[in-house]
Amino acid sequence: MDPFEFQVPATCANLGPGFGVLAVALDLPLHVSVQVTKQATHEVERRGTAEEMRMDARHDAILRGLHEAAAKFKIKLPDGIHVVADSRIPPASGLGTHTASFAAGIGIAMRFAKRRPDEHELIDLLVGLGGDPGHGAASLVGGFTAVCQTSVPSEPLGFRVLPCTLHESWRFVLACPETRITTADTRRILPPTLPHAVTARTTSRLVGLLDALERGDEELLAPYLFDEAHVPFRRRLVPGMEAALLAGRDAGAAGVTISGHGPGLVALTTDESRAAAIGEAFVQAFAEAEQIVETITTRATSRGALDDRILTQ
Repeated sequence: MDPFEFQVPATCANLGPGFGVLAVALDLPLHVSVQVTKQATHEVERRGTAEEMRMDARHDAILRGLHEAAAKFKIKLPDGIHVVADSRIPPASGLGTHTASFAAGIGIAMRFAKRRPDEHELIDLLVGLGGDPGHGAASLVGGFTAVCQTSVPSEPLGFRVLPCTLHESWRFVLACPETRITTADTRRILPPTLPHAVTARTTSRLVGLLDALERGDEELLAPYLFDEAHVPFRRRLVPGMEAALLAGRDAGAAGVTISGHGPGLVALTTDESRAAAIGEAFVQAFAEAEQIVETITTRATSRGALDDRILTQ
């Protein structure tokens, strides 16, 4: 088989009230190159920010995704596979880096498959491996997605990926602190239950948020991005986060929220000329708390791990 390559995007999940449901694939890729070799091993060479996720073959998330997908869907793999994973995604910033590795492995397996399974079968596999459903949906198919749980509590988890419409004018300004926190810590801080009034308001805002993102309407976005389910509990995980959330809005963002589980933040704007000021506001707010932060301005991408379009340089 000839060498092939594809990209897995960084993903911004949750988006305020879309907790565990919404995600956007960002034009910030994990680039995957695959070559069949004569060696009787499957190996991953990690470059860029992917080097920080280097693990032994047994625990490597890319190889786990590859081998689990091959086993589940009875895909015959070559004896020798060399994978180069070159990432630009800042690690441990709520941008789905771990889930992207699982998606990369699944994406490799699908290119050796005679029949590609449905997307819902692949998201179920990814979640079973330990990936996040929201991040996983966008990393597999790209674009703006919702992932809906199809199972009831007494049944095994099952999900379905639904495409959503995102206005092309939206730009995403990311703030990625150097301070690292574990996913377990970000989950532990959440309360086990929420009042019924909070859940009703959250559902209402989620519907409004979908409309605002489709229309590219900044005035609509501002109230609908507000969240009561997870952001209030996570906004103090890293010094400077709470101040940066406010600073981004003051600098002209239509809305600012936590990306994924955090501690990264994402600001949304339809005016790209505001991006530099928003990024600088993030930097200053974190600096006052003695935190170093990397800022990135990007847009959504329609490419996901399952995308077979030929890459161009």
